Amino acid sequence: MKLEIYFRPAIPVGLLIVAACLFWIAALALGAGVVAVMALAAALFYTGLAALGVLALLRLAVLEQWREWPAPGRLLILAPHEDDCVISAGGVGALNRRLGGTTRVVYLAPDEAPGMADRRAAEARAAWRVAGVGDDNVLHLDLLPPLRQRDPQKLRRAAARLRSVIDEFRPTAVVMPMFEGGHVHHDMVAALMGVVVTGDDRFDVFEAP
Repeated sequence: MKLEIYFRPAIPVGLLIVAACLFWIAALALGAGVVAVMALAAALFYTGLAALGVLALLRLAVLEQWREWPAPGRLLILAPHEDDCVISAGGVGALNRRLGGTTRVVYLAPDEAPGMADRRAAEARAAWRVAGVGDDNVLHLDLLPPLRQRDPQKLRRAAARLRSVIDEFRPTAVVMPMFEGGHVHHDMVAALMGVVVTGDDRFDVFEAP
């Protein structure tokens, strides 16, 4: 699998460089005067932003890397919904089982449509059986509030339950959704993990967009 940074800011950085160049041209062409000073200030400002952007691109190039999964591990996949586990770590989960590791998938937000929660749970268990993951390692928990509903108390209980899941399973790696300001359930899981994971934990955490 590839450890990949989701956001690639090459185009915004390029636009910052273009803006800096245009302001430098304007500052040099205007010579002196208030407008020239304003152009020079803008040129310096956008040059600074562009430099930070270039540094960010260089850092991404260093961080992004192919990562092997050569040995069995204890993989915990946290998925708000039944499609999220497959999108984020379906292949790694199946590979880990083929290598002899233990893959556990924990779903956190049951389908809210009438009668669909049980159906989705049965489909997920059947699908993971094909990948070698037994029903005892496919868990469906009702931890997250329904969409468009605030429930701080339920989230506090969810944090405690997530911590107990981690302590009971003792994973070597956890895959979860990235906080990206899109689906609120994904963001909730990322935020909860930011609360429950401590510096004493000795497992890798992967955030999947």
